[in-house]
Amino acid sequence: DIELALRNGLNLPCSAVQLVRKSFDSRSRSSSKFNLVVDVTVNPETARFLHSRRKSGYVEYLPQPQAPTTGKLVSARPRRKVVVVGAGPAGLFASLTLAEQGYKVVLLERGQPVEKRGAHIGALVHRKALLEESNYCFGEGGAGTWSDGKLTTRIGKNSEPVRDVLKTLVKHGAPRQILTEGKPHLGTDRLVRIIRSFREDLYARGVDIRFGAKVEDVTFTQGGACTGVVVTQEERQERIEADAVILAVGHSAGDMYRLLQRQKVAMEAKPFALGVRIEHPQGFINSSQYGAEIAER
Repeated sequence: DIELALRNGLNLPCSAVQLVRKSFDSRSRSSSKFNLVVDVTVNPETARFLHSRRKSGYVEYLPQPQAPTTGKLVSARPRRKVVVVGAGPAGLFASLTLAEQGYKVVLLERGQPVEKRGAHIGALVHRKALLEESNYCFGEGGAGTWSDGKLTTRIGKNSEPVRDVLKTLVKHGAPRQILTEGKPHLGTDRLVRIIRSFREDLYARGVDIRFGAKVEDVTFTQGGACTGVVVTQEERQERIEADAVILAVGHSAGDMYRLLQRQKVAMEAKPFALGVRIEHPQGFINSSQYGAEIAER
């Protein structure tokens, strides 16, 4: 147990040491090692000593967390309404955060729930039957649901917002080791169960989730303020008024970007990476990455 060893080695109580992240560094085969990120609570004298010798990436001061909020929006006004478009990771977590703060949330997803989506992807793979609104790109969970569920971020994997996301996933059934693994991933088999649990949590918080609901238009005032969306569901069109609209549509919703372009909404293109998947036996990968001695363990 890494945390136990650190506590004993530093002579600290159990609550003083918390393992944040563990990763394996094999850049040099002659000195492969584990890198650990650890939060340590120390007395004021030791804190001052370490603070005077702080070095980014090695020893950093961790400010005390702020007191948690009540989780509810305190206001005498009626609850504000927000429409979230897209039930991928961004849309799901936006809906959760807004619901926690007391907003009235309508979550619109053009695709289908993960259960139906899985059947549609099976039909695509085995019978070449494509449903344009329920496939690898569209549907609950987003495009990553059927791509192994790798958890990658470039905004600070040890930051509190990222850790809150990981803790939420664990709450809904993800393995606890994702909280400390250097390169965590969930796996598609787990993701389906996790997203189903996430959905039930949103329902319990009063989020209005609508599947098969495709946004056809975004409405604005003459001054440019967004006022809602026009959505088509089961061949019926409806205008939904809202105080704000969050577009979490992902990169495959080309029709939405063309719509925004016609509406003269400012947009900025992002760079993207194109990868090629090459499969090798696991033993070959281990030997190449870590060396034969470690790979055999």
